[in-house]
Amino acid sequence: MKKTIFTLAAALFVAGAILSGCSSDANKTEDAELKVEDAKADVKDAEQNLTEAQQGAEISDFQKFKNECNEEINNNERRIAELRVQIKNENREAREKDEVKINALEKRNTELKIQLDAYAHDGKSDWQEFKTEFKHDLKGLGEAFKNITVSNTK
Repeated sequence: MKKTIFTLAAALFVAGAILSGCSSDANKTEDAELKVEDAKADVKDAEQNLTEAQQGAEISDFQKFKNECNEEINNNERRIAELRVQIKNENREAREKDEVKINALEKRNTELKIQLDAYAHDGKSDWQEFKTEFKHDLKGLGEAFKNITVSNTK
């Protein structure tokens, strides 16, 4: 009797293990589809997070650039004021000549300020191109300040 119960229990155990281990193809396909959908949702979330992070980095990069350029423009305005004070001691002809140069520098500085304020960093425009051109223009203006200073000291 013990052998019969033991054999019957072992047979039921083996049969149960086989039946529970074998799921239908429909269940396997359904599980696989659910896993694929979950993976696609995870990928979309990751892409969205990456896009948001990149936009955040671009905005902070733009804000940093804008702050640096505004500081340089303000320094240029101070230089213009200093140059105007310096040329007051010159003779009339040299003073008029230097005033024309200073006015041109002031106009260009104002144009750069307007250009920087008007730039709409919306991610669609070519940020790197704008940044490169603006730095070049600002550097050129700085060189012009150095050149006018040299002519004023003669």
